[in-house]
Amino acid sequence: MQTFVRSWNPKQHGDTPPEPGGLPAQSRTEGKAVSGFTLDDDGSVIRGTATILDGDTILGFIQFIQGVGSISRDFESKGLVYAQLVGTETAAKSKAIAGNRKAAGHHLANDK
Repeated sequence: MQTFVRSWNPKQHGDTPPEPGGLPAQSRTEGKAVSGFTLDDDGSVIRGTATILDGDTILGFIQFIQGVGSISRDFESKGLVYAQLVGTETAAKSKAIAGNRKAAGHHLANDK
């Protein structure tokens, strides 16, 4: 499988992503769309994933991704504060979060 399009970076496509784990694997197993918070090297994102099938053949996945940084900036523009906290063990799985400041013993998902 190859990446068809990335809405945030249309010029970056055609690469072969790693074997899908997490939500793509869950979508494939359950045969339905799934969603949730996920972590990767870029940080924490809200992700929705659905498997694209042709009969029993998996053609790929469609994913909708929203980073949490823009959510906190939307709150900030309204004079509100939003913070997503990530436990230390979970934060260690993401290069972008592992070095962030801590609050109440947890890492800030977005340290900007």
